[in-house]
Amino acid sequence: MKSFLLKLLCLILLIGTIPCFAFDKSLVEKTKRLGECDECDFSGADLSGVDFKGANLDEAVFSKANLTKANLEKAYIDKGNFTEARLAGANLQGAHLDKCNFTKANLDGADLSGATIEKATLRGASLRKANLSVIEGARIDLREADLTGASFKRAELKYARIIDAKIEGADFRGADLRGVVIKSSRGYNSLSASTEDLDITLTCDHLKAAGALYDDTTKCAR
Repeated sequence: MKSFLLKLLCLILLIGTIPCFAFDKSLVEKTKRLGECDECDFSGADLSGVDFKGANLDEAVFSKANLTKANLEKAYIDKGNFTEARLAGANLQGAHLDKCNFTKANLDGADLSGATIEKATLRGASLRKANLSVIEGARIDLREADLTGASFKRAELKYARIIDAKIEGADFRGADLRGVVIKSSRGYNSLSASTEDLDITLTCDHLKAAGALYDDTTKCAR
C-alpha cells in the first residue's frame, strides 16, 4: 500500500511539472482568414514560416514562440509581446511595432527595414546581422542587446538607449543618433540640487572606438 501511495505521489508531482497550456491552432487559421487577431495568445507556438503579412495583431502575445523565417511584413503588432521569441530570418519589413517587448528575443538576420518601432524594448535581444535600416526607432531600449553587424542605415534612433550593447561592425551611416544614451549613472545634478540618473550620450568617437561604421551623414556628436 505504501509503495502504491509513493508511486501515486511521484506521478502527481511529475504531472505538476508539465506545462498545462495548449496552443490553440485555430488562431493561425483565424488570422489568415480574417487578417486580424488582436490580443491573441500565440505563446510557445511553432509558427516558423507562417505568413501573417499585413495582419492586425495589436497586443498579441508571442512570448517564447518560434517565428523563424515568419512573414510579418507590414503587420500591425503595436504593444505585442515577443519576450524570448525566436525570429531569426523573419520578415518584418514595414511592420508597426511601437511599444513591443522583444526582451531576450532572437532576431538574428531578421529584416526590420522601414519598420516603426518607437519606444519598443529590445533589452538583451540578439540582432546579429539584422537589417534595421530606415526604421523609426526613437526611444527604443537596446540595453545589453547584441547588434554585431546589424544595419541601421538612415535609421531614426533619437534618444534610444544602447547601454552595454555590442555594436561592433554595426552600420550607422546616415542614422540619426542624437541623444542616444550609452551610459547612465547616479550623480549630483547641480541645476536641480539633487541626486539623479545622469546620462552620457553617444558621440562619433564612441562609434569609432567600438568598431561601428559611420560617416559624415551620421548624426552624432562630434
